Amino acid sequence: MSNSEKLNTLPRNPLLRDSLTKLENFLNESEKRQCKYAWADTVCIDKSSSAELDESIRSMFAWYRDSHICIVHLSRTHNSVDMERDPWFTRGWTLQELLAPRNFAFYSSDWTQITTRDSKKYATGQGGEWVRLGSGARPGEQSSRVQPVASQESLWPTIAKITGIDIDDLLNFKPGLYDIGKRMAWASKRETTRTEDTAYCLIGIFDVNLSIAYGEKEKAFYRLQVEILQSSDDKTLFDWQGDASTYNSMLAASPACFSMRFDLRAVELPKVARDPAFTLTSVGIRALLVVHQMDEYAVHQSWKLPGATAFFLLGISSEGRRVIMILEKLGTVEFQYKRLGLVEEGLSTLSLSVHAKHFGN
Repeated sequence: MSNSEKLNTLPRNPLLRDSLTKLENFLNESEKRQCKYAWADTVCIDKSSSAELDESIRSMFAWYRDSHICIVHLSRTHNSVDMERDPWFTRGWTLQELLAPRNFAFYSSDWTQITTRDSKKYATGQGGEWVRLGSGARPGEQSSRVQPVASQESLWPTIAKITGIDIDDLLNFKPGLYDIGKRMAWASKRETTRTEDTAYCLIGIFDVNLSIAYGEKEKAFYRLQVEILQSSDDKTLFDWQGDASTYNSMLAASPACFSMRFDLRAVELPKVARDPAFTLTSVGIRALLVVHQMDEYAVHQSWKLPGATAFFLLGISSEGRRVIMILEKLGTVEFQYKRLGLVEEGLSTLSLSVHAKHFGN
């Protein structure tokens, strides 16, 4: 049966028809590469089984990492110009699809392969060569309806520009608790259909264990941050701006808060304040920090947020300026504070007073 005959047997519902056509093309391309098995998240997960759904979500990064090839269909890409506007680059779940696999084949909307060969993540940064795209265009063919790209241009610099992810991170990504703030920023402008998936789609990237519980909504991202907090002393987890989690003011409400981060660098602290441990207690997050009382210093006006009573040095920004966290003391409880926000300012040498602090809601 020819492809045209096959299409005539597909359902008339446009959405279902497009999905089946995409699946057929995906299987055809997999077969060309002599793949014995093919896996697609939209059809290979039984979402009626909570056990299978949980296992699939928590295993997905490893499956992508160990795959022979990841085939990416850019459904809105017709030429080299509109590739940057393709929704594939704005979805939460596709972040791990981009970072985990070692070998890619990218296709345009009409299933024309965008590169002349599969794009491997070579350590040198070399990927496949671009071809000109158009209706029915094939490698080496000309098309007057497209804007061509230099034939020797690597694919990865273009993807790096679209996603804001450095080429080195794209080519040599390792899952784990590294550069937490930066990795959160990669997800900050991506969207998911369900609120919980803003957290679940990052499980493999941070390589943490997190149970799946649809219905918990924003609490999922809070739990993800708690898992990270309990296994890492990376303070870039606190390098965010915007709405705080309703469960703890030190943690962000969503990945979107990391889009306005200060890109923290390490800061040298006095020996007494070098305890890196963060502990989640019944009253909040416990940490040993250098905290200064606001009324003891002539602070900048921008620090005087409503309710502000104290502050501490979180780190140094990428521009070399100090990033200060503004705090509000909670009631009469000694050494318990609430986060109010971050400011970026120069800071004079201050005498230090160090205590174990709790950061509650």
